[in-house]
Amino acid sequence: MLALRDDPWLGDELHERYNLRPLRDCRRIRFDRPDWEGKPRYRLVYRNEPSDGAPGLVRVWAIGPRDRLVAYARAAARITRERAPTRRRRSR
Repeated sequence: MLALRDDPWLGDELHERYNLRPLRDCRRIRFDRPDWEGKPRYRLVYRNEPSDGAPGLVRVWAIGPRDRLVAYARAAARITRERAPTRRRRSR
């Protein structure tokens, strides 16, 4: 994550796939243990804010396994929750 401080454009852009629309402005970094020889098994999902120009903030939404799109689903759920309007309960 320290590399993101120096280069917020480091990760690959995510495109709308698998019905995960909230991730369309996000980026991902694929990673694994240094001794792992296969395809990286983990993902870090983040968004540069603002997404154009010079980002003032790199917001990490999820870090998790690629298997079954866990990291992507977690990030999408968190983004959706943050965007949802807060509901106020009526007092009776």
